[in-house]
Parts: sequence; structure tokens; C-alpha cells
Amino acid sequence: MLTVPALLFAGLLHVVPLAGILGGDRLRGAYGVEVDGDVEVLLRHRAVLFGVFGAGLWAAVLRAELHVPALVAAWVAMASFMALARGSAGLRRVWLADLAGVLVVGAALVEVVVR
Repeated sequence: MLTVPALLFAGLLHVVPLAGILGGDRLRGAYGVEVDGDVEVLLRHRAVLFGVFGAGLWAAVLRAELHVPALVAAWVAMASFMALARGSAGLRRVWLADLAGVLVVGAALVEVVVR
């Protein structure tokens, strides 16, 4: 069964950016882009939202009825980033991490549908 490991992995991918709330240096290190002023505030807020989403994915592990909705939400979140960031050399590392997540979560969704 891939569902629980996929939720844990997707949760981890979404919790890691939470370190961005610590400021611009962390954001630059994570995304490889310069941030300042209002953009820094937006990215720090994004970090908080990612942390909340990741915690929600982890919480979904405990409730079987939330597995599919949580997997779908994670897949959409990662796939949409991949579509928006395709071709961005600076975001390549994040794009590759989301690719791994899309593949793992997608495999879990296929497993659930086939079951």
C-alpha cells in the first residue's frame, strides 16, 4: 500500500519550505532567487501555508476517508507548480522534488483507483 507513505512523503515536501519563515537568507537558499521587501513577506507567508498543508497531509494519514482527497490535493499542488515553473533554471531543484512527489502520489492514486 502506497497511500500512507505517499502522504508522509508529500507532507514532508510541503513542510520543508516552512524554514522560509526565518527570512530572506533561507528563502534564497531554498529557491535560489533574490527576495526582498514585499516579495519576502509573500514568500514567508507561502512558507506558513505550505507548513499547514503539509501538516494536513500528515493528519490525513490517520483518517482513511481523507486519503484520496489529500492525495488529490497534494498531486494538484505539485503538478501545478511543475506546470508553472517548467523551464525555470533557478527553480529546477524544487521542480525535481515535486516531480518525485507527483510520481509517488500519482502511483498511490492509481493504486487506490485500481483497488
